[in-house]
Amino acid sequence: MQYSNEFYMRQGMQGFVQTLEDYHCTSLLITEQPQHDLIPVEWYVASGIVLMQHVRKEDTMERTIQVLKLRGVRHDEQIYPIKLESNGLKVLHPRLTT
Repeated sequence: MQYSNEFYMRQGMQGFVQTLEDYHCTSLLITEQPQHDLIPVEWYVASGIVLMQHVRKEDTMERTIQVLKLRGVRHDEQIYPIKLESNGLKVLHPRLTT
């Protein structure tokens, strides 16, 4: 991104998202979260956040999906296992929580 200061980066991102909303665009912004202890700037301005992860489960790796944020809508925050198949993404049964 063209901004070095986080305040200006957030301001620039907010302006970009607002412009998309002004034009009534449905947009999908994709970003990575390289450091899990930091909240990405994009999360502050996004109306919705869908988190996809590749996590360790016992001695294997598992892909998961979770809706973290969906502004103005009640939603399930459960973590769901997913499979990437030749015909698309398949969401499996929810994880059991203890």
